[in-house]
Amino acid sequence: MVFLSFLPLIVFPVVSGFFTVASGIFAALAASIIVLSIDRQLSGGSVKVLNLGAFVVFAILAAIDAIVHPVWNDLWVRLAINLSFFGIVLWGIVTHRPFTLQYARRQVPKEMWTSPVFLQTNDRITAAWAGAFLVGVIVDVVRIYVPGVPPWLDSTLVIGSLVVAGWFTSWYPKYVRAKYAPISST
Repeated sequence: MVFLSFLPLIVFPVVSGFFTVASGIFAALAASIIVLSIDRQLSGGSVKVLNLGAFVVFAILAAIDAIVHPVWNDLWVRLAINLSFFGIVLWGIVTHRPFTLQYARRQVPKEMWTSPVFLQTNDRITAAWAGAFLVGVIVDVVRIYVPGVPPWLDSTLVIGSLVVAGWFTSWYPKYVRAKYAPISST
């Protein structure tokens, strides 16, 4: 389910790449509404902070577009999105409420929710996502201020960092379970 939360972040660059930045914003807003709806149904009414954050980010950008009608610069909008998501994820780390807890708690028994190993695992996975969004921020800033950086390098680094964070999200809990699994007697 965590990967569904990133649907608006996939929709925005795809749609804005084929059409306009504004159409990418509105398509990502629509995607975030769909993700929120699915999240509410699957979670019995509650929503995950990442899904709510995506909705807020794209709703603000859509409101700016509707009210001000700016001439959007794709790089500045991408920077705003990456900074927003980095901020959401970082806030969860700083407040000791990593966004991954909302997903992980659906996969482990309630008695493990306060386990130091469980909490540390979620801190580390959330830090991986923070790192991925930080890569996006850095790449966007470099592309804005250093002319001539090829767009393919931007896409490769950003997608690569998200893929690594996704892989780590899948791999690390298995590693932790194997590491802390009780040794069986034979």
